[in-house]
Amino acid sequence: MKKNNDYNSKIDNKLKPIDAIMKSLYIDEVKSISSDMIESGIDSFLESEVLQHIPIVKSVHSLAKVSFAIREKYLLAKTIVFIQTLNQGNANTEEIEKRKIAAENNEKWLQKEVELITFHLDRLDEVEKAKITAVFYVQYINQKISWGEYRELLAVVERVFYQDFIQLLDFHNASLEKKKVDEYISAGYDGGVVIKNIRQLKCERLLAVGLVQVQRSPVSNGIHSDYSLSSLGQKFADVLIKIKWNDDNL
Repeated sequence: MKKNNDYNSKIDNKLKPIDAIMKSLYIDEVKSISSDMIESGIDSFLESEVLQHIPIVKSVHSLAKVSFAIREKYLLAKTIVFIQTLNQGNANTEEIEKRKIAAENNEKWLQKEVELITFHLDRLDEVEKAKITAVFYVQYINQKISWGEYRELLAVVERVFYQDFIQLLDFHNASLEKKKVDEYISAGYDGGVVIKNIRQLKCERLLAVGLVQVQRSPVSNGIHSDYSLSSLGQKFADVLIKIKWNDDNL
């Protein structure tokens, strides 16, 4: 821990925001941030003693002089949530160590990564969305998705409302229920009741961003629409389940 404290003590409080964030992502201090701290309220959270040794917090305090502006508070809160989720995400240790060294040396390739993430976090309308951004970043670090795919995923996160992600999970659960009913019927049983009928779920925005797909076919009384999660939608559903996305914080 002493090594990290020595490293942090050398960081100028007047670091540019991107550099401060870059130097905050991979330090050990963020591991002591608990979910209870994050849920305590944004002002109490940002005043926590634990956060005062993190470069981005020190930098924004310096820029704000006396108090944070509302936008600065929320950017900082989203950044801390991102960092905390990143450190819970089982990222490849070699890749994290490579980024620690790159952050100390202000390497351009890492600055490019952090710039994208910072601008994206600033545009997010919900603090909780930063968790999704972090989980996909871990996937990128672990080379499960490409840089281009990561950028596309962030664009979707920005366009979809918080409640739309709840809807996506409803859609995912309804699809699972329908699959089970179909399996029962195929096995010769009477089937069952699909609690949330997929056709009754509103999914216009999910369709617009490609999280849901539809196949329409003519029937005697009009058009039958068969909805299903796209491969992209399934990626998001898996992440939402992983971070236990729900409507408790709405």
